[in-house]
Amino acid sequence: YRVSMTSIPDSYVDSMPSDPDLLADLGRVAWAAERLNAGVSDSINRHSGSTSMEPFDRTLGGAIADLERLATKNGRADQLDWVRDFGRPTSRLRNAVIHAVTYVP
Repeated sequence: YRVSMTSIPDSYVDSMPSDPDLLADLGRVAWAAERLNAGVSDSINRHSGSTSMEPFDRTLGGAIADLERLATKNGRADQLDWVRDFGRPTSRLRNAVIHAVTYVP
């Protein structure tokens, strides 16, 4: 899948400051957050009986909050522990580095 850079106006791209030495690491953080969001969404979809290929449009924090609600409702203490011990702390650390909604069609 390729994104056309012609869809982004040059003035927008030119106004974005960047440090070339950080771009690869920032890309890794964004990709890891995307994979985490996809995994959380898969868990949410299992609660609702949806396929894991169901599209999602939740932010990472929103997805974690949705999972917490469903885990509470369905008595999934293991998922509540995961939200507390890993999900929220990871989301906070990610937000300290980069904050964006990633979208992969």
